[in-house]
Amino acid sequence: MGESVVMPLHRTPRVGLQPRSPKHALLMRKARRSRSAARVSVAHTPNLRGRSVSSLLLIVAVLLVTSGFLCFFGVEDASRALAYTWRFTGALMILASATVLLGAIAAIDHWVYRSFTHSGLGALLGSAVAAVANLMLLVVTLQDGDSVGYPLLWAALTVGGGWSAVRIYRTSVVIPAPKRVAAAVIVSAAIAVANFGYTQLYQPYHTDPNPLLDVSMGDPVLAGNKAAFALPVSIRFENRSDVGLFILAPEFHIMGRVVQVSPAERTTPQWRSDVESGNQISRREVSHPLQMVQAGSWAVFGNYLAAHQTFTTDRIVEVPTNTTFDQLQVRASAAIARVDRLSMGAFGSPQSYSWKSHKRAPEWAVQGGDQYVTYQGRIHENNSIAEHVRDPRYVTMWWSFGDHGAGVAGTIARKGEESHPLTSEASTDLLNRYGFEFVNKGWVVRSLWDVKNR
Repeated sequence: MGESVVMPLHRTPRVGLQPRSPKHALLMRKARRSRSAARVSVAHTPNLRGRSVSSLLLIVAVLLVTSGFLCFFGVEDASRALAYTWRFTGALMILASATVLLGAIAAIDHWVYRSFTHSGLGALLGSAVAAVANLMLLVVTLQDGDSVGYPLLWAALTVGGGWSAVRIYRTSVVIPAPKRVAAAVIVSAAIAVANFGYTQLYQPYHTDPNPLLDVSMGDPVLAGNKAAFALPVSIRFENRSDVGLFILAPEFHIMGRVVQVSPAERTTPQWRSDVESGNQISRREVSHPLQMVQAGSWAVFGNYLAAHQTFTTDRIVEVPTNTTFDQLQVRASAAIARVDRLSMGAFGSPQSYSWKSHKRAPEWAVQGGDQYVTYQGRIHENNSIAEHVRDPRYVTMWWSFGDHGAGVAGTIARKGEESHPLTSEASTDLLNRYGFEFVNKGWVVRSLWDVKNR
């Protein structure tokens, strides 16, 4: 056999396997970075998926405005409301404000980025809370407010919140565990409605303070020469309620009466004369009109009395022994308001005097006499919503006096409306809203015969 010949193997060089130059490697790295950046850019480009940008802007605007108002009112009520009920309401408004604000953020994510799975649900809940909150604000404003702008604003925001909820729901919002979500919404709504009903319905008809005003006269004390005597008068005001009270117009007056005893029984025409003159009917007594002996205030105007506290003061009336009066009569009264329904500025100083002012007081307010002193002060509502949606109110009191008596009258009204006479309906409204009412102690009578005969 012949020798086998082994042929040498020749390999064809592969294209691209040549040694890379540093410049070529750098260009390849730059190309890879560019492709990676492009993929990231595409992944983070907002995808509106046919959704209207104008709808998103309107939704976000409604939610942000609602959140701002709720936060503003909520912070004021939580920190400065007069009643604990409204402080709790303020805390709920702050919570609702945070929910609505998160709803606005969730709406942006749901509309554009889709970074969170349940951002649509958050936007839907925020819109629902905004609609309910604005509706309640609208009801409160229509019930108590004087402004025209606020009802229009709340109405627009209520419609906007409802529209936002519907618009977001139509974007195929994923609602996990619908029963749990529904239960949470129902519980939250129940708390809000219960709180709303208590503050707006039950609270105005809460138990009245029912304070006690009492007047008593002590034993007379003769002067050393027996030409005069002093009669002590004690006035006691007891706050028997669980809330503090403003004493707006504490007043008392002491009157003297001449009483004669008829030797014969008085006839029917004389009884009729008693009735017409405002005196009691008597078979033997012949009474003459009362005359002023002393009048004044038994406390500082605008004084504050805490819950379950008692205020006691004494006055002394000095009368000559040979006085023509056969009886002394004492009467006291006061106007009060609840400190959990209003707050007041300076009120204790007289605003004007009838003998120094050209402005006349209304006739219904100065029936006690022809001279009077006017007291007036600004009040503030017990919650921030009412403080902003209602026109400023002022408490105005008139203390009048004259030869035939003294008395106080007053009202809480807007500037320029204090002269309007109080109807029974208006008096009831002031009582329900501010606890504003008059407390009176009827006549306490004492005969002076024992003193005059000493």
